[in-house]
Amino acid sequence: MIHTRQLTHTRQLTQTRVMTQGLDRLPEHLLGQNLLRLPHFVWLILACTFVPWVIGGWQVLGWNVSGWTWVIPLVASIGVAATHTGRVRFPWLLWMPWIAVLVANTFFRLGAPNAVQTCVQTMSPLFIGVAVSAIRWTPDQVDRLVRALDAAFWLILVLAVLLIPGLLSGRLLEHSYMAPQVIGSLLFVAIYAARYACGSRRHLFRTGAMFLLPILCLTRGPLAAAVGAIVLTPAPLGLRKRLLVGTAAVLAATAVLATPRMQRMMFTSGEGTLSDLRVDNENIHTSGRSAMWEVLWTGFQDRPWTGHGVNASRTALIEKFKVIFLPHNDWLKLLYDVGIVGTACFAACILIQLVILVRMGARSRGGLRLLCYAAAGGFVPFALIMITDNVLLYTQFYGNLHFLMIGAVYSAWNMQRSGQSMQHADPLQFRTGPIVLGARRPETPGMRSRTPSPGAAEEK
Repeated sequence: MIHTRQLTHTRQLTQTRVMTQGLDRLPEHLLGQNLLRLPHFVWLILACTFVPWVIGGWQVLGWNVSGWTWVIPLVASIGVAATHTGRVRFPWLLWMPWIAVLVANTFFRLGAPNAVQTCVQTMSPLFIGVAVSAIRWTPDQVDRLVRALDAAFWLILVLAVLLIPGLLSGRLLEHSYMAPQVIGSLLFVAIYAARYACGSRRHLFRTGAMFLLPILCLTRGPLAAAVGAIVLTPAPLGLRKRLLVGTAAVLAATAVLATPRMQRMMFTSGEGTLSDLRVDNENIHTSGRSAMWEVLWTGFQDRPWTGHGVNASRTALIEKFKVIFLPHNDWLKLLYDVGIVGTACFAACILIQLVILVRMGARSRGGLRLLCYAAAGGFVPFALIMITDNVLLYTQFYGNLHFLMIGAVYSAWNMQRSGQSMQHADPLQFRTGPIVLGARRPETPGMRSRTPSPGAAEEK
C-alpha cells in the first residue's frame, strides 16, 4: 500500500512538472523523432506559409506566387475535408455566424469588384482548420508539429538575414520592408511566448529574437503588436513574470522609438516623444492611413449597422484615391463592409474561440497543452495588428498556419477524450482519462499506460 501511494504521488509530481515545463522534459524516444512524418497536408501548409517570404512576387500563370499560396491550400483543404467528413472535429458551428455574415454580405449585395474572392480568401483559414481537424492527431504527431513550429525559428532567422537588404553589411533600412512577412512572424511571437509561459526559459530569448524582426524591417504596427503578444499572452504566465517581461518589452520599444531611424519613420518633423503619439497629432507620419480612415469612417456612418457589402471599402478608396484599395485597418474595413453587426459577430467568434482554447489548455498536458495556449495566443497579435494593417487578407502569412494549429488541437483533444490514442500516448502527456467540459471522468483500467513514467521509475 505504501509503495502504491509513493508511485501515485510520484506520478502526480511528474505530471505537474510536465505541465509547467512544456516540452523541455519529454522522454528521450521523442527527442529524435523525424519531423518528416507529419501529414503531407500539414507540410503543404507550412511550405505555403514560407514560400511567399522569398518568391511571393513571382508570376505563375498570371498570378503572384503569394496568391497561389492561399489558393492551393484552400483547394487541398476542401478535398481533405470532403473525403473525411465524418472525422472533422473543428468547431465550425462556432464560426458559422461569421461565415453567414460574409456570405450574406457578398452574394446578396453584389456590386463591389472581387467581392467573391475577398469572401473566399477571408474564410480560407477556416477551411484549413476543418481539414486539419479531420487528421488523426496522436500525441506523437502533436509533438512533431510543436517541434516543427519550434524549428521554424531558425528558418525565419536565416530568411531575415538573407532577405533584409544591407543587414549583412551592418546597414539598417530607413523605410518599411517585408510588412506581410513581419506580420506573419507575429504568430511565432505568440507561440514562443506561450512556450516561455509553460516553463521553457530559453524561449524567452527566442521571443526576444522575433521581437527584433519588426525593428530591423522598421514596421511600427507589428512592433506594437509584438509587445502586446508578449504581455497579453493567455498562457499561464504568472503576474510577476508578466509584469517583468511586459516592462522589459515596453522599455525596449521605447528605446527603439528614440532611435533616429524610428524618429524619422514615426514623425513628419523627424523627432518626437511618447507624449506625441496621439491620433490628433499632425506630426505623426501615418503613411496615408489617416486620409483613408477618414473616407471609410464617413462612409461607415451612412450605414453603421449593416455596412455596404464585402469589399465595398475597396471601391470607396479607389474612387477617392484612384490606386489605393487597402485601408491598413481591418477593423475599420469590417465596419464599412459588414457594419457593427458583422464586426461584432467576428469579434465574438474570436473571443469565444480564445476562451475555449485556454480552457482546453488548462485540461491538457505536454504538447497539446502548449499548442492550445499557442493557438489562443495567436489571436492577440492578430486582433492588434488589425488596427494598422491588412492581416485578414494575409491568410498565407498568418491565418492558415494559425488555424492549422487550432484544427490540430481539436483533433488531438477529441482523441484524448475518446481514449483512442491512449495505447500510443506517452505516459507523461495523457495519463488522465477522457475529459469532459467542466469535469474529469474516472480513469478506466483499459486506459492506463503500460509504461511507468520516468519519474516513477527513478523513485522506485
